[in-house]
Amino acid sequence: MIARMARILRLDQSVYDEIEHHPRGIVHAAIIVMMVAIASAIGTVLGAATGTVEDSKLIYQALSAFLMPFAHWIVWSYLTYLLGTLVFDVRTTPWSMLRTLGYAESPQVLSILHFIPYAGIVLVTFGRLLSMRAGFLAVQNTLGLDRRKTLLTVLPTFLCAFLLLLILRAFLVIMEIRTSLFHP
Repeated sequence: MIARMARILRLDQSVYDEIEHHPRGIVHAAIIVMMVAIASAIGTVLGAATGTVEDSKLIYQALSAFLMPFAHWIVWSYLTYLLGTLVFDVRTTPWSMLRTLGYAESPQVLSILHFIPYAGIVLVTFGRLLSMRAGFLAVQNTLGLDRRKTLLTVLPTFLCAFLLLLILRAFLVIMEIRTSLFHP
């Protein structure tokens, strides 16, 4: 699993064939997303020590940082599956997308560095962009699309998943504020 993650970080496209057909690939993908979630939560907690995260919202932000990678993985995988099968008439399964895109989340372990002032946000953004590039390779391999169709699949699905989660996070913040107003 770790060797495959390293190959993903090197953007080795051949690894996706192995992942797609590996019988325990979904378990490994979930473990990788769990590693990303833990790294994200740790980065958030360490951010409180350096002042990049408010102490008063630490529990909420750490929990959110832990849950969002799972939500993004699932939403991105299913949106990609739906777009690929409905628009491009590709034959695949949601499980194949979950396996390959779970591995593509690997670069986001850089979110553990979120706490570093100034450089942290650059490293986290780099990890997300690298994850999107790895996702491009995963989708291209899993769906068997050319570059143009892959781009037309990855960009809207990645961004839709990201925007849906931003809306969810904003809703949770509003609910947190509302709760703190009525229960000081």
